[in-house]
Order: sequence, then structure tokens, then C-alpha cells
Amino acid sequence: MSAIDQYLDELFDRLSGQGAAGRRMLEEAADHLRAAAADKIDAGVPAERAEREAVAQFGDSSHVAGLLDRVHHGARLATAAFRAALIAGRALLMLAGSYLAAALGLAVCGRSTSIMHQTAAIGGLILLVGGMVLLAGRLAARATRVTPTKPPYATLGAATLTLAGVVIFVDLPLAVGLLFQQIGLWRHAAALTTGVAAANWLAISATRLTALRRSRRSPQTTTA
Repeated sequence: MSAIDQYLDELFDRLSGQGAAGRRMLEEAADHLRAAAADKIDAGVPAERAEREAVAQFGDSSHVAGLLDRVHHGARLATAAFRAALIAGRALLMLAGSYLAAALGLAVCGRSTSIMHQTAAIGGLILLVGGMVLLAGRLAARATRVTPTKPPYATLGAATLTLAGVVIFVDLPLAVGLLFQQIGLWRHAAALTTGVAAANWLAISATRLTALRRSRRSPQTTTA
């Protein structure tokens, strides 16, 4: 076995688990080593010596694999952070929409003006935070030069997170207030907020389910 082939076998073993990035690295290493050896052979260096020198100049396989692993690990972290920011940002925007819709409903129904204003203010604040989270995710992806990839169920995940947030931070405190007979007009804001969040989740779930059914039927239609 030649020195280059032996080196590539070692590099292949060290790059296991790197996926497409590892395959590209292996291909680039093979091209570089063979080109470097060919240049040395053209200069009059014997073939075996030319391959050994090309391998020595390229660097130890463990060092090369370690560099790629660090780069690949950083890319994975950046991608995970972007996806988390995307889902969290969308969830916050949906939650803000629920609060603002509830405030609008309170205004139309002529309920407590102070609670309507508080609900609208909370919605506006959440809207601002959600926009900042999405912007931060975009800027982080651009700074790390990671191509933003949207997770397949980002919208549904955000809607689920929104509904869970409403239940935890709105409905549960209201239920505790009911136990102590502290109902007040907040129950109307809570009901409207929960209703909008639930309707949003149902609409997104139905849309996702319809798209999934169509994607399953399309191969059958094409085959027929």
C-alpha cells in the first residue's frame, strides 16, 4: 500500500461520524496529496519518496481530523442555536399576537380599560422581544457563516410552545386565583388569550397535517 493510500485510510477512520464534511475533507486531502506527489515526481523525486514527503508536508492525520472536528462542532452548535432562536422567536411573536388579539377583544367587548391596556402593553413587549430574538439568531448565523436551515416543524413547534406558555403563565395563575376567589376581569383576558393561542395551534396543525397527507399521496399519483 502506498504512503498516500495508508494516510487516507487513517484519515478516513479518524473522520468517521463527520458526515458530508468528512467526505469532502477526505476527497480534498486525496486530491492535494496526489497533486503534491505528482509535482515532486515531475521534479525528479522517486515515486515512493514523493508520496512520503507529500504526506509529511500535509500534516498528521490526527491533527487534520481534530481541526475538522472543531470546525464541524462549531457549525453544529451555531445551527442548533439558530434553530432554537427561530422557534423561540416565532413562539414569542405568536404569543404577542394572542395578547394583542385579546386586548382587541376586550376593547370591542367594552371590558375593563385598564386590563385591556395592560394586556396590549404585555403583547407589545413580547412582540419586541420576539423580534430581537429572531434578529439575534440571524446575526449569529451570519457571523458564524452558517447557512440558516429551518427545522421541518418550526412553525408547529412554535405554536405548541406558545400554547404551553399561555397555559403555564396565564391559565394556571388564573386557576390559583379562582381557588382563592380572586377572579376579577382578568378571566376575560385569559380566556381570549388562550382561545387565540389554541385556535392558532389548531390551524397550524391542520395545515401541517394536510401538507403531510398530500406529500404521501403525491408519489402514488406520480407512479400511477
